[in-house]
Amino acid sequence: MEGISIDTRWQWKKNIGPLIDRPGRPGNWGYFNSDGLGYLEFLEWCEDLEMEPLLTIFAGYSLDVSGINPANTVPKDEIQVYIQEALDQLEYAMGDARTTYWGKKRAEHGHPEPFSIKYVEIGNEDWFSDSYYWRFPMFLAALQAKYPHIKYIASQAIESSPAGRNTTLPPGTMWDAREYPFKEKKGLF
Repeated sequence: MEGISIDTRWQWKKNIGPLIDRPGRPGNWGYFNSDGLGYLEFLEWCEDLEMEPLLTIFAGYSLDVSGINPANTVPKDEIQVYIQEALDQLEYAMGDARTTYWGKKRAEHGHPEPFSIKYVEIGNEDWFSDSYYWRFPMFLAALQAKYPHIKYIASQAIESSPAGRNTTLPPGTMWDAREYPFKEKKGLF
């Protein structure tokens, strides 16, 4: 999701339409992502398997786990571009095919009916950042204003962040608490 830089993040708009037109991107784990499983394919896969999709939106933070670029946060005065990108992403999934720009695009790509999205995570593994405490409320306010029926999930909450500021979760939101116990086991990595 985050990419090894903000420019190499997963960008849903580059993952729709014909596969041959998708540029791919360097992955965080040292290999190239073809983006062959794009945004629409993911949504259709969930639909075909009767699974509830959980969408993750880019929330303005790159996480460099490969040692190529330092982790980076979009400046506060530029974050609105990424909030709009998230709103467009949700419109592509749920927008009316007759009346919304991104809903029409989804229909052009072969899926005229909107998807049902109940869960959206804002960011991914943002406990590494020192800016989620201000980014999360900005994204949440804009997304809830347009899509109040969705359950929003924070990727940082009560654990310690590098800034020593934890994210406050409003009522009705959730926290994606991840534990990676394999780091503790000897001989795995």
